[in-house]
Amino acid sequence: MAIGRTWRCIPLKKKSIVVLVCLAAVLLLLTMFIIDSRSGDNKQPLLVEGQGVAITVERFQSYKANAELAATVSDFAVPSDEEILDELTATELALAFARDKGLTATKEEIDSVIANERAALMDADSESGPAAELMQRRIDKTGLTEEAFWSSEETRANYERAVLLGELAALLIDEGSIGDYFEFGDFQRELLEQRRANIRTDWSLLKNDKTY
Repeated sequence: MAIGRTWRCIPLKKKSIVVLVCLAAVLLLLTMFIIDSRSGDNKQPLLVEGQGVAITVERFQSYKANAELAATVSDFAVPSDEEILDELTATELALAFARDKGLTATKEEIDSVIANERAALMDADSESGPAAELMQRRIDKTGLTEEAFWSSEETRANYERAVLLGELAALLIDEGSIGDYFEFGDFQRELLEQRRANIRTDWSLLKNDKTY
């Protein structure tokens, strides 16, 4: 996805976050997670489970809806259900890997990234590319005011995940595990293939889902 000149880089304290800020919009637009509400007696059945991964049908449907939204403002095709689950699972594995490495996202880091993204969206114009339009549609779709959207638990959780992914990518580059950020996707896919045998997917939940 071409970011264009809308999404800018700003210097932050951690070297790894500099990598993230340049790419946070892409990470958010491509993952667009919703918050799982699996507590007490309201636990949702898991579509994908294992190796630190827990994906509900609700999250799958949310991702797919946002992928369809992205297709309306770009030349990206809507991925298949299998591709969606692989993407979600690989990202969750990477997040678990980051936490196992001791990486964290502080409130200040999340605040800085959100402030930058919000400012970039306000500065967007007709030459900014599809990312800005998609982000605005994403906000409109929630039915929230812009202030409520940017301060919502969901948005902050999205950017917390983005910070962790950015930190992990920077760490892997520093370690020499990957050559640059663009190899981070390959790392996630390899992680998925290494652990796929220990991850359970219950496709029957999609077949039985009335909204599917």
